[in-house]
Amino acid sequence: MTDNASLPNRALVADPDPARLAETVAALAAAGFMVRSVSDAGSLAAALESEPWDVLVVDNDLREFLPRNSVPVLLLLDPENELDVTALEGWTIADYTYRGQPPAFRVHRALVLIARAAERTRRRSEAESLRESLRKVSAAIRSTIDPGLIARHLVDGIGEALGAEHVWFTTFPDTRVPQVSAEWNAPGLVPGVLPGELTDEIATFELAERLWAEAEVQPLPKRAPSGESGGAGDTGGAGRRRPLLWCR
Repeated sequence: MTDNASLPNRALVADPDPARLAETVAALAAAGFMVRSVSDAGSLAAALESEPWDVLVVDNDLREFLPRNSVPVLLLLDPENELDVTALEGWTIADYTYRGQPPAFRVHRALVLIARAAERTRRRSEAESLRESLRKVSAAIRSTIDPGLIARHLVDGIGEALGAEHVWFTTFPDTRVPQVSAEWNAPGLVPGVLPGELTDEIATFELAERLWAEAEVQPLPKRAPSGESGGAGDTGGAGRRRPLLWCR
């Protein structure tokens, strides 16, 4: 796909029908696409090899010559054709339109496919970035045995990785480990922002115990006042008083 948003989208149109091919090309070009057209399987294969494309607009008669890849595909079908859903599933992002529908509709569907592909790429990039950030947090935690530093690495790393506003972490009194607390706040936000359920030590401990018993993220009160939303999670292991992490 086009990496530079200022560059025109690139469309490859493959259709053995000269009139339909011409009207599709004209509509895409009028919408700002850089368009290349082909009318047979050999030309289609050569065009696919020659350069990357943002979308492929392909008549159903040439469908079998398309490779299975991540380029969005818009198939042109005859209304009497039976839609082969399996064929659509062969491509990462695909859709169809009927041959008799206006060329402008083909342009619209092509733009939708490109937007879906861009969103998929963005989400994958964000997921990989998050995984890398959390790997760094894990490495920082493993680099020390100081409980205070571990807590600091935890809240700083999670806050930055998730783009949170506030992160708060606490352990509870235990003869085997020291009690520590740490918080992280996004730049410009005041510290000490906690929902009411976490401002009381007994209530906080009861929440941690409940989380462990239910083994899931525990939502805070459904009707918490504005500024008191977020999620709390039990982060500990069995056999000890488990710490609590709150993030918003």
